Amino acid sequence: MIGEEKKLVDIGETGIVELIENFIDYPDSAVLDYGDDASGFALGDKIVLLKIDGFSIAQEKLPWNTMFDVGWKAITMVSSDLICKGSTPLGFMVSVGLDEHTFLSELMGLLEGASSSARAHGGWLIGGDLNESKDPWVSVCGIGVGSTRPPPRRGARPGDLVVVTEMFGLTGAGFHAYSNGISMDELPPDIRESIIKATSRPVAPLVFLSLVARLDGNISASMDSSDGLAFSLHEISKSSGYKIEVSRLPAHPNAVKYAEEFNADLEELVFYGGEEFQTVFTVDENVLGEVVEVLGEDAVIGRVLDERGCGVLYGGKALSPRGWRYFGG
Repeated sequence: MIGEEKKLVDIGETGIVELIENFIDYPDSAVLDYGDDASGFALGDKIVLLKIDGFSIAQEKLPWNTMFDVGWKAITMVSSDLICKGSTPLGFMVSVGLDEHTFLSELMGLLEGASSSARAHGGWLIGGDLNESKDPWVSVCGIGVGSTRPPPRRGARPGDLVVVTEMFGLTGAGFHAYSNGISMDELPPDIRESIIKATSRPVAPLVFLSLVARLDGNISASMDSSDGLAFSLHEISKSSGYKIEVSRLPAHPNAVKYAEEFNADLEELVFYGGEEFQTVFTVDENVLGEVVEVLGEDAVIGRVLDERGCGVLYGGKALSPRGWRYFGG
């Protein structure tokens, strides 16, 4: 209907983020573009980055997750965005909104998980805020510091290698099991344990911080993979203006086993599972040896093509850019 006021679902997350830019006022010392994984600025000889992220607990908590896991994952979400920009996490503040009938033990469990995850990522839980809400939620703000300019999303160059810090598909397998009514008890022990670990207490790739320092200036672009590997690859391609070709499927061995045993689409698990909290980055091929030494040969999954445009190819076909998006996209 002409003149009808638009709703958020009519615009989608991507469109909403673009509109929000009208309210953003970046200082001259800003080191990343609006819309990158984190925001920040130069402070003396250091780079200070900030990140905030959150979620509805009901939408995020899988049946096998505890409130400890919820708090842990909330910190990991923010740590991942800081780490993929070469920033060491320092401090976190957690804001929660809970129903008045929530058990005290649940709140304590969430905070214990957040505190433990903060320490696992090299930082501390330093405070927060408590709210009452009928739809329980948690939000985390984190601060990190780095010594080199953070790699942006938009720096990928033709000939650069595309690298991931870990193999994918375990969280995709977890969500596949949940949506298809497959109990964790039905899974072989090795598959079950790896899926539960990946979907309950994930740890962002701290190893990437050592790579940033070691490969100073040779990492051209980077992004967190929590919205899905395919989505992250498309974002790097779109921001940089060059197409990407994936030549190796970075599938975790237990994701391969799960797909075979439960007739799941392995490519779907790997490219669209989401919430792996790893780093996807592009790097000059001249430092291939150093990348392989740290991450192994399987970490290199493709190359940036000398072809203008936005798109990701795998097996001669274009990958859909869909990923985890709110408000319909």
